Amino acid sequence: MNKNNSLEVIEDCTTYIKNHLQDTLTAEALASRYGYSLYHFCHIFKICCDMSPGKYIRLLRLEKAKKDILSGMSITQAGFDNGFETSSGFSKAFRKEYGISAREYLKQNKESEVLIMLHVEIKTLQSQTALGYEIPGEYDSDYSKSGAYWNHINFKEYPAYPEGIHDYGEVGLWTHPDHISGELHYFFGFLTDSTEIPDGFHKVEIPAGRYAVFTIKSQETPEKMADAIRDGWRYVFTEWLCTQKEYKISHQGMCFECYQGEEAYLYLPVIDL
Repeated sequence: MNKNNSLEVIEDCTTYIKNHLQDTLTAEALASRYGYSLYHFCHIFKICCDMSPGKYIRLLRLEKAKKDILSGMSITQAGFDNGFETSSGFSKAFRKEYGISAREYLKQNKESEVLIMLHVEIKTLQSQTALGYEIPGEYDSDYSKSGAYWNHINFKEYPAYPEGIHDYGEVGLWTHPDHISGELHYFFGFLTDSTEIPDGFHKVEIPAGRYAVFTIKSQETPEKMADAIRDGWRYVFTEWLCTQKEYKISHQGMCFECYQGEEAYLYLPVIDL
C-alpha cells in the first residue's frame, strides 16, 4: 500500500476496524500499524471520516451490539462481545449515543416487531385512478410524516367519492421525483372510477400488476398509526424484500398505502424472481 495515499490508508484502516471490533483498538495502535504519527493519523482520519478514530470504533461497536441484542443475545453479552469492557460502560455509551437505554431499545423494537408481524397477500390489481391533493416534498408540513388517513380532510364531501368505500379506499403515496434534487411529492386522496376532477385536485394513475399487500392493524391514535405505517415500510424494504426467494420489486408499479376503515394496507409492486 502506498502510505502517501491517505485515502487508501484510511479505507484499509476502516476495513481493519470492522473486522476486529472484538479486539483492543486504540488510535495509537492504529497509527503505528499504518506507520503514522498519532497526530497525523488522527488528523487524516478526522478529515476522511468526519469523526475521530475512537468515535468511529464506538459507533460500529454500538451498531453491531444493537443487531446482536435484537437477534436474542443478552444485553450484557452484546456489550462484552463488541469490545466494551464493562456492562456499565456499554450502558453509558449506548444511552449517550441513542438517548435511551439498551433495554428500552429492545422493548421498543420488540413492540414494533409485534406491530409489523404483517399478514402478506399477493394480489393482482387492475389499474386504478386516485384523486386528491399533492404536496411538494420540501413543503413545510407534517403531511410527509402523517398521511391521508389522519389529515382531517373529509373526502366523502366530494361528488367523485365512491359510495362503496369497502371496494375502494383512501390512499397515500410518494410521486413525481424531481430530476435534480430527488425531492418527491406526497399525494393523498381516494380511489374512484369517476372522471370528474374537483378543483385543486390532482389525478394519479396507479398501474395494474401484482402487488404484495401488507396489513397494518388499527392503532390507538393517529400518531401510533403513523409510526406503524413507517415501521411497516421499513420492514418491507429492509427485511421482507431482503429475504425473499420468490419476488422482487417491480419498477413498473407504484408503492402506495390504502386506508379502509381503521386498517391500512401497504401495496408493494412485485414480479417473480
